[in-house]
Amino acid sequence: MLEDPPGRAPEKQLVEMSTWYLGLNDADKAMVGRIIAEASHSTMFGCLCVLDGVRAIEGYGDKGTLELEYVGVTGERVLINDPDKIFLHDLW
Repeated sequence: MLEDPPGRAPEKQLVEMSTWYLGLNDADKAMVGRIIAEASHSTMFGCLCVLDGVRAIEGYGDKGTLELEYVGVTGERVLINDPDKIFLHDLW
């Protein structure tokens, strides 16, 4: 998206970011790539921590739980973020 914004009329903000990025030297472009990779990894890790219940999304006091289930075509249910099994963020 940074190298070639999609669409016939890409959003102005995306075109501005692309113009800036394309003006960078190769070392700076590589650094931007590393920053994007780290940010996306941290975001995914954080989301999985929330699903695992090890990162709170509520304030003080009692906390609820998030349950992520797979429901098969025959109706079988599998709890994906089972707290008694390996955490999703550990798998990540």
